[in-house]
This record gives sequence, structure tokens and C-alpha cells, in this order.
Amino acid sequence: MAEISELMEMFNPWWKTKEYSTELKKREILKTLNEYIKEKQVITLNGMRRAGKTSIMRLLIEKLVKEEPPQNILFFSFDGLKRDSTYLEEVIKEYERLVAPKGKKYIFLDEIQFIDGWEWIIKRFYDSGDYKFILSGSSSFSILKSAGKALVGRTFDFHVTPLKLSELFYFKNKKIPTITLDEIISESISNLEKRFFIYRKAAETETAEYLMNGGLPEIISIEHEKAVRYVRDSVVDKVIFRDITETFEVVEPTKIKELFYSLLEHPGALIESNTFLSKLDISRKTLSKYLEYLKLSYLIKEVHNYTGRESKSLRKTKRYYVEDNSLLMYLKKPPEIGRFAENAAVLACDAKYFWRERNKEVDIILQSNGNILPAEVKYTNNISNKDLQGLFSFASRFNINNALVVTKDILSDEEREYYGQKLKIRFIPLWMFLLQS
Repeated sequence: MAEISELMEMFNPWWKTKEYSTELKKREILKTLNEYIKEKQVITLNGMRRAGKTSIMRLLIEKLVKEEPPQNILFFSFDGLKRDSTYLEEVIKEYERLVAPKGKKYIFLDEIQFIDGWEWIIKRFYDSGDYKFILSGSSSFSILKSAGKALVGRTFDFHVTPLKLSELFYFKNKKIPTITLDEIISESISNLEKRFFIYRKAAETETAEYLMNGGLPEIISIEHEKAVRYVRDSVVDKVIFRDITETFEVVEPTKIKELFYSLLEHPGALIESNTFLSKLDISRKTLSKYLEYLKLSYLIKEVHNYTGRESKSLRKTKRYYVEDNSLLMYLKKPPEIGRFAENAAVLACDAKYFWRERNKEVDIILQSNGNILPAEVKYTNNISNKDLQGLFSFASRFNINNALVVTKDILSDEEREYYGQKLKIRFIPLWMFLLQS
């Protein structure tokens, strides 16, 4: 109990000061979270390590301290504390003993996945008293699956991503408008030019940096060598050798590290299972499990081959991207810039599908207002029709007339023709595509 009491005093300074100021920059997701904070349901925040989940909790607390009795707000972090469910129960009971809160209690529990069986304790307190729980975790397996067993109908689940490009501007005290996918597709080129004219140069500069450094909040203003060490020690190695190893009881975590490194070298490449099986000396079943662990821990993003039918698409070939471009710092030799651009574009639109058929490929299949739109990422301004033959093939296969090409800095509408087939193509700069809200 002494350990718990000491941690509580350290974690909850507002109990004594009666006020709390974080001086943290606000995130876009905060507006939505504040709409749910007074509701009964449990809020879960999941996402990759160091994406900003704890900071978002502290920002929520900062606002709550002004609105509620400070002693009614508890923050406790279980990061690195591998315990069973009785520890969580002791934390809540010790909190009530120490400050005797009256009325609704707001309980913020950080990195809850380190507590075995946490969901049953949360359910019991949730059902028996006036408690609002806000939970965070770096493993979707632990958070969402565990909550699904005990807290069905009792949670609002939110995915916290690293900073978007628009948020990066805000973190650097710069302004820039955002844009929706529908506006990218349908707004006139002249309107887009006018809307972003004064921001274009700054957007190009920040995008070049964003591609290489990604959006982890704590590394946007530190020198490159320190950022590389941060990504290696505080993100990748900690996820693989602690989070994954402990959560899934992995015997050979170095194999997962090797697999992740191979995926980093070719983000977005098609997975050739036999290559990994021989290289890592593991079974097909083990490879499938390791890929799932990396996905559930938010190190990689899985994208499926589009077929027009979701059930069939899920069974087809997959591509894997990394959950933030900063993770590419883990490589000793980074991939070519086009891979950085493609990875960032996939994340910006939260792509679910690509397309590949008979050696013809399209990077991203967008879905807007019930329609599909093929999109290619070509981080250059010299784009021939031959470079776009995947788009023409997809358009022919699915009987569509429009496509999107994400370029380095071209903004135009063109009608292209390839072997007699015509296609209306909108070319937009990558920085504009990354400003999607």
C-alpha cells in the first residue's frame, strides 16, 4: 500500500494544489473526447507507444480540474508494472481511503494492459458506483479484446494516432487550413489554388521534414540523432522486447525484431511468405502470429487487396506499412523517398485497400460517398501514362472514369489516354493530401 500511496501523490498533484496546468498542445481528438467525458461509458484510448495517449489524458484532466472537485480525479500509470487484478483493486480502494471523494469519480488508468484481468475489476466498479473510467493502452489486443469480454456495450473506443501534418503545424505555432477527402476530389482546382496559395511554400517545407521524421510529438523539435535513439529505445525495442514479449509470452522476440526490420526496409511491399519463412526459420503459423502481434501493437498497418467484396478482400494478399514514418528511423539505411511518401499517404487517408491483379497495381483504393476512386502515389513531377497503367487497368476492370494521383507538387486536372482508354485524373501535391482532416 505504501508504494501505491507514494505513486498516487506523485501522479496527482492537483489534490494538493487544487489546480493543474499541463502547458501541453491540444490535439484534434480532444474535442470529440470532451463530448464523451461526462457520459457513463468507459473511454478507451489505444494506439502506438509515444503517440500521445498519456498527454491526452492529462489534457482531459486539466479541463476537469476546473469543473469538478480535484480529489474526484485519479490518474495512475501501470507502465512497466506487471501485476494481477488485485493490484488494480487496491489502487482504487487506496485512492478512496486517501482522499475520500464524494460524487462522481473520474479514474484515468494509463497502460492498463499491464494488469492481468483488469476488465473484470473495471466492470465491477463500473456497475456498482458512480465511476467514469478513462483507460489507455499500447496493445489493441489487450484493450479491445479484454473490454469486449467484460465491458460489452460499456465502452467508447478511440484510436490515438501520431500527429497529423495539420497538427504538426499547430505544434510549431503555425497555421494552415485542413481539407476533407471529398473536397480534394470535387473542389475546383482554381478554388484549391486560392485556398492554399499563401500556405503552399510552408506546406512543402514541413512535408519534406514530416516524411522523414513522422509525427511522434516528443521528437518534432529534437536533433536527428536523439530522435533515432528515442525511436529505437522508447518505441520499437520497448514494444517488441517488453510489450509484445510479455503480453503474448513470446519466446524468441529477436525473430519479431528481424521480421519488423524486414518490413521496414520495404514498406508497402507485397508479403512473400516463403522469403520470411526461410529467412527467420519459422513456420507459416508463427509468421502469421508475429505479423498479428506487430499489428496489434501498432507498429504496422495492414492493407488488403481490393476485390469489390470485403470477405474476399480480407483473404487476399496483404501489404504492410508502418504506423508512423518516424519508425523508419530504425533502419540503418532508409528506403528511397517514394516509400516515405507512400507510407505517409496511406496513413493520412487510413487506407484499407490497395489493388493488384496480373502484375498491375494501384497504391490506394479510396472510398467516398459510396464510390471508389483509385489513387497512385508518385512523389515526382514527371509522370508518364506508362507510370499510371495500374490506374487504367483498375478503371477498366471496375468501369470507372476518374482517378487521383498524389504528386510532389502538381495541382491540375487532366484527361490522359493510354492505348485508346481515356481517364480523367486529378493530380494533387502530397502536402495537400496529408492535410486531410
